[in-house]
Amino acid sequence: ELAGEQDDFHYKLLQFKVIKQIGSGAFGKVQLCRHIQTEEKVVLKIINKSWVLQQQQLDHVKEENTTMMELSAHECPFTVKTLGSFQDEHKLYFVMEFISGGELFAHLRGSKNGRFSEKKARFYAAELMLALKYMHEHEHIVYRDIKPENMLLDTEGHLKLIDFGFAKHLGESEKTYTFCGTPDYLAPEVIRGEGYNKEADFWSLGVFIYELQCGYAPFVTSDANGGVRYKDILNGQFSFPKWMTSTGKDLVSNLLAVDRKHRLGSKRGMIDVMEHPWFKDIDWNALERKAVKAPKPGKYKKGMVNLQPDLGRPSVYPATSDIDQSLFSEFDAVVKNTEMGLVATKLPASPSGVSLSQTVAAHGEAAKQDKSDATNMYSSDDDEDHEAHSSEAGAPKFKL
Repeated sequence: ELAGEQDDFHYKLLQFKVIKQIGSGAFGKVQLCRHIQTEEKVVLKIINKSWVLQQQQLDHVKEENTTMMELSAHECPFTVKTLGSFQDEHKLYFVMEFISGGELFAHLRGSKNGRFSEKKARFYAAELMLALKYMHEHEHIVYRDIKPENMLLDTEGHLKLIDFGFAKHLGESEKTYTFCGTPDYLAPEVIRGEGYNKEADFWSLGVFIYELQCGYAPFVTSDANGGVRYKDILNGQFSFPKWMTSTGKDLVSNLLAVDRKHRLGSKRGMIDVMEHPWFKDIDWNALERKAVKAPKPGKYKKGMVNLQPDLGRPSVYPATSDIDQSLFSEFDAVVKNTEMGLVATKLPASPSGVSLSQTVAAHGEAAKQDKSDATNMYSSDDDEDHEAHSSEAGAPKFKL
């Protein structure tokens, strides 16, 4: 079960103790934690509210929360499961399952010659495609940030797509104009500022398949501002290494068609890509059931399970006392196990302006500590366990 059956269940910070930090960025941090009452390992993605407002990311964060809840409730097999979300006066928290197999990017960099075999690349590409197919067709979501850094491997070696910060719900005829994503993976129409939909994901899929087999993206440059890279993308200017097969080259070439009307996937969606000869040996039904054995992971540096690459230089945040808490009123949610199956449920904001220090004091744990001390009790960056106590009943039961 992903959450308790209590109607009033709500995640709170003091239900968790920190094991270690596994990711960081200007947005905040990602920490591996243990739920005190169930002793299950989970991941907390922690986002500073001040960063959200300063960087004008409020809509993106709300969209990310909605997307993750929907995918988790519908049990999409190749996306990370989100168990719930909550907030305090200063921060937003996503509670997610812990995926222990490491970042795909780390496996790629640690493999022989820094690249995967064609067979291994095909497997990971196929599982990513099933995740995208589900998002495109069932939830009408465009992902917009495909790259190996945003994928983890589970204990069986299967792929899990993470980080939905740029994901967006779009109808078939809708367009979005936001310039976002990772420079190596940007589609021409995104750079040109034209409206785009899921066709941008097909372009990025082509870059992904190329990078898995080559160890680098097709559009690379030493130009500091990326001008040369963007020019090459707009012109579709890239070359193939000698070791790529003709079928693999054909697939990538059709995905990296500058004219999106001619891009593979533009007519019938992901089924067009799935039917390409490069995937002729893939049993898609078995793969979706995870009945296909995953490739044996290569060796990689222990601990490279970063769930969120650093988003840039640290920002100077405005005073948190200036934050309008009502802007985050619809953030809290939990995935509940009901008679109808898993359901994502929105909750009233919690703790509704009550800071962590006030919550701790209410439990008699930190009467002599000020607000910053109480916050630091949770957010320590070392590898020791820092236990936070809670008298909350009805803790969730969930399988990871």
